[in-house]
Amino acid sequence: VAVQNFKMLMLTAPGERAMLPDFGVGLRNFLFEQKSPALENSLREKIDQQVSKYMPSVVVERVFFNDSESDRNRLNVVIFYSIPSIGLSSVLNV
Repeated sequence: VAVQNFKMLMLTAPGERAMLPDFGVGLRNFLFEQKSPALENSLREKIDQQVSKYMPSVVVERVFFNDSESDRNRLNVVIFYSIPSIGLSSVLNV
């Protein structure tokens, strides 16, 4: 359940969830943005803010941006995270 909740937090766009208008990172909103250090910093900050507010039991270890080797216009976001209270370490690849 915690893994699914984390994934939903990353994929839900702000304003999409009823009664929680600021819930979600909204990774899909960044689909057509040009990759830049500013974009990466903005995404990291948004991820950290959302996790600390809505899932404080989750520790974001690292956010990694990986260019797709087969498609130069694609950006993969890889999030390494853990939930110490349940002994879970995992990776979300979006």
